[in-house]
Amino acid sequence: MKSYLSLKDEIIDILKQEGRQGFLQADFHSKNGFSKSRVSEILTEMSSLGQVVVRKEAGRSNRVWLPEYFPGKVSGTLRVGMLPSVEYLYHLAAIKDYCDDNRINFLLKLYQKSSDILENLIAGTLDLAFSPLVSFLIHPDNSELRIVSEVASGGSSIFENPMCSNKKIMSSEFSSMAMLTKSFQRISGQLEVVASNSPDSSISSFLSGNTRYIAIWEPFAMLLRKSSTANEVFKFSDAMDGLPCCCLGTTSGRLKESSSQIQQILNMIKKYLQRSKEEAFVHEYVKYFSSLLGVEESIVAKSLSEYAFLSGVNESVIHNFLEKLGISISGVTIKKMISFQ
Repeated sequence: MKSYLSLKDEIIDILKQEGRQGFLQADFHSKNGFSKSRVSEILTEMSSLGQVVVRKEAGRSNRVWLPEYFPGKVSGTLRVGMLPSVEYLYHLAAIKDYCDDNRINFLLKLYQKSSDILENLIAGTLDLAFSPLVSFLIHPDNSELRIVSEVASGGSSIFENPMCSNKKIMSSEFSSMAMLTKSFQRISGQLEVVASNSPDSSISSFLSGNTRYIAIWEPFAMLLRKSSTANEVFKFSDAMDGLPCCCLGTTSGRLKESSSQIQQILNMIKKYLQRSKEEAFVHEYVKYFSSLLGVEESIVAKSLSEYAFLSGVNESVIHNFLEKLGISISGVTIKKMISFQ
């Protein structure tokens, strides 16, 4: 007979493979040969610890999910998605500490693409998401999205590898980097855009001479400033002045369910931004982000100076942002996207 830990690990592996569709409890026995009573015992314990979500299906067995894949609100858990960026440090610190203070299970998932973050947010497997503001505004399902706070301005740049002579630029798609690239092309001429992957692999490719330019954000831009191979040639502020790069958002459904909780988090974010000059306070979260992103603490700390941090949502700022991009969105749509109603 398999041990408790062995069987539990196998159940978790199956649930990871099934993702959002979950797995019927009865199928652990019929398809995998697990003991019904043993599975029931383990799932009951895991459910009580918040390690799985179990829902009854009409006329059938229970369906089981891992919390990060359950397409709906998970009681006692807050799931957050973000790109690997120090821009979110203060806002994420407030969310994390809010969860700790209220004994809420905090689940954080790092993504490489903003499109994946918003797809999961709309699917219901995330409760809050950090993503470029442009990604929220131009998303095909933006009627379902709600922007609850701006995050910061600045913090990204375009670098040139002068040893490379091609006319290529590496940039992420449907993002602030795409927006930065578009602005840069007005002065550099038309460039062939190469889609970036993870920051590490993109930087490695750029330094190897595969593209002449790269659009990258902090703390990875700070790493390139330390390289003798790269020259910084264009900054976010050159393109967007003091307009926000990213925002914190949710969906209309989740906002209706959790408006009080989200408002408390926003109040906490404002307090944390006011404490951004307290060295001991900042160091705690610099250490956390250093571990999270795999970047030295000194680089994370220095990267923070590249941002002007923001909170709340200003409708006129959204309009100015869209005007810069040359995108037309109705005032009604914008009002709905920033409304708590």
